[in-house]
Amino acid sequence: MQEAYPTARALCEESEALARAAGDELALCLALTFLQQVVLRQGELSTARRLVEESLALARRIGDRSQLPFSLDGAFLYTFTVTDIATTWTECLALLHRSQHGVVHALQQARRLFPFPILGIDTAC
Repeated sequence: MQEAYPTARALCEESEALARAAGDELALCLALTFLQQVVLRQGELSTARRLVEESLALARRIGDRSQLPFSLDGAFLYTFTVTDIATTWTECLALLHRSQHGVVHALQQARRLFPFPILGIDTAC
């Protein structure tokens, strides 16, 4: 699935550019929302936030309340917190979904961020 994100992003960015060029604010709102979903899944949280904010502002400005929930779709995250008990080193990572795949991916990220190897895991669900 990850290999499809660059293509999806390019298509969403093209849609965004076309909507901007046409001055079609509703199409732009939708394009920004789709692009936000892609960049969020690519882990670019600050870019996703900027896109959500622009999409929401557009939906409010054009008065299309039907787009507000759509713009907010996926605009929240779960937090995956990993703490080393001995040193209290903590990393907080974003999860799109509380799924096995999401947790495994976050744990892989945590392993790269910790300055020492993770030797074991004790969960608190």
